[in-house]
Amino acid sequence: MADRRSLLYLARELPLPVVGEARLRTYNWLIHLSKHFDITFVAPARTASDEHYVEAVRPYCTAVHMPPLHAPHLVRRIVGRLAAEARYIVCGLPPEANALQNGPAGVLVRALGGADGFDIVFTERWTWGHAVLALGRDSVLDAGALQAPRDEDTLRASRNPVRRVLRRVLSRAAARHEARVVQAAGLVLTLSPADGQAVATFCGPSRAVTLPAGLDTRYFMPQRAQVDQREIAFYGALANPTQRDALLHLQRDVMPWVRESVRAARLTVVDAEPIPETRDALVTDPLFGFTGVLEDPRPELWRAAVAALPLRFGAGSTTRLAQLLALGVPVVATPNVVRALGLQSGEGVLVAHDGPEFARLLIQVLTDASLRDDLSRRGRAVAESRLSLDVTYHRWSARFAAGTLIH
Repeated sequence: MADRRSLLYLARELPLPVVGEARLRTYNWLIHLSKHFDITFVAPARTASDEHYVEAVRPYCTAVHMPPLHAPHLVRRIVGRLAAEARYIVCGLPPEANALQNGPAGVLVRALGGADGFDIVFTERWTWGHAVLALGRDSVLDAGALQAPRDEDTLRASRNPVRRVLRRVLSRAAARHEARVVQAAGLVLTLSPADGQAVATFCGPSRAVTLPAGLDTRYFMPQRAQVDQREIAFYGALANPTQRDALLHLQRDVMPWVRESVRAARLTVVDAEPIPETRDALVTDPLFGFTGVLEDPRPELWRAAVAALPLRFGAGSTTRLAQLLALGVPVVATPNVVRALGLQSGEGVLVAHDGPEFARLLIQVLTDASLRDDLSRRGRAVAESRLSLDVTYHRWSARFAAGTLIH
């Protein structure tokens, strides 16, 4: 079609199979951007199995390219990795960025730019570099969050002693590289208001947009007819240490306070297998259990009177929190959980800072049906107005097509 514009999409990896929030975001972008653009999609091949999923991406793209992340020849690969490590130590350019910018993927992308370039270059993460942004008349960086502030903690745990010793120097150098890309992008997308504020210090508030992951609110619909007034759900990814800590804190510290007022209160971990730290509790506490991994967790979540997310560290899963709100499940959470979505207490969620206060709010929701109903309605309203596919990917894809990147 003559009125369709061209878009170069530079992904960190193939979005299929759709596991994890990052891949789901990529997949949703492809679906919605393809309604307005002819997409040239580039994702480095990280594993041999990636080729099996290419055909599922093709319906949304005019061209799909999967260059190897590193040189295919063994000797060249070894030399390339040694050179990348040296460049990291000397210049602070992380190995992934070096591979994307100077390896086969970078060579391919520069060749794709051609004489005319693209209407828009849409890139995930800063590691593709600032030069690729010039291949389009407009550019979008879907940053999610600034990565460099996390680098020092990652380097502290590195097996490479040189990286550990130089972690502060390397993290500061990576921050300079990242800032250069952020400053060069026409629009920078982040996942949370806090991330948006951090990005805005580099590119200005008019070019930093907070855009949540987006949720299919037609699939995640409320069905609250069979609520068990004693049921508390924990809905978290237990592979994450911060989520494991939250569950153990909830089971060991918070639930005894809750049961002083609601003796039959039950705690169910939804869509997860038991972890070793809970082995004894599963034997001694008949009101504590796991559903195991579920093909569809919605029925278990619908039964819950309230969901508890008492994370003491980290921010948790914004996607799972959004699902709970869309399903109409009231949530009690710590401030760091709700901060990622910019929620206020009462918007489908009640915010508690510590164990006793957390227990008090759980008791309140368990025993007050009108409060549960109000939180359910307000959470659903937040999901529809701020977190749905329509107000995230659909709206912004249309804006990109109309040429209105700056908000």
